[in-house]
Amino acid sequence: MNYASRGEHDPTAEQNNQHIKALFRVQYHRMPYKAIPRIITEAIAKRVAQTSNFYPAKGGILAYYSPHLILLQRQVDYSKEFVAELGSYVHGYGHDTRSDHQSHTIEAIYLGPADKMQQGHKLYEM
Repeated sequence: MNYASRGEHDPTAEQNNQHIKALFRVQYHRMPYKAIPRIITEAIAKRVAQTSNFYPAKGGILAYYSPHLILLQRQVDYSKEFVAELGSYVHGYGHDTRSDHQSHTIEAIYLGPADKMQQGHKLYEM
C-alpha cells in the first residue's frame, strides 16, 4: 500500500469521498431509531455508494451513461431498486406453503434489493 503524503491527494477523489460521507450522514440521521445495529450501518454505506453510481457523473467521461451502466452493462431497474426506503418498517413474505392460520409475513427493516438478478430484497428481521 502506498499512502499519499501531504499535498499528494487527488482533489477529485477527495471530493467523491466527501460526497459519499455526506450522503451517509444524511441517511443515518434520517433513521427513526435510537440505536442502529451494525448490519444496518453497513447496509447504509453499501447502498449510498451503490446509488451514487446510478447517475452520470458531472464532468465524467460520458455525459449520458452512468458508471452503473458502463460497468455492469445493464440499466437501473427503478421498480426493483426503489421499492422502499432503507430503514423502513416492512412486512416481508416468502414462498411459505403452510396451511395453518398463522401469518405468512415477517416484520422486518428494509435493507435494500438483493444483489442478484432475480427479484428479492434483504430484510433485517427483528
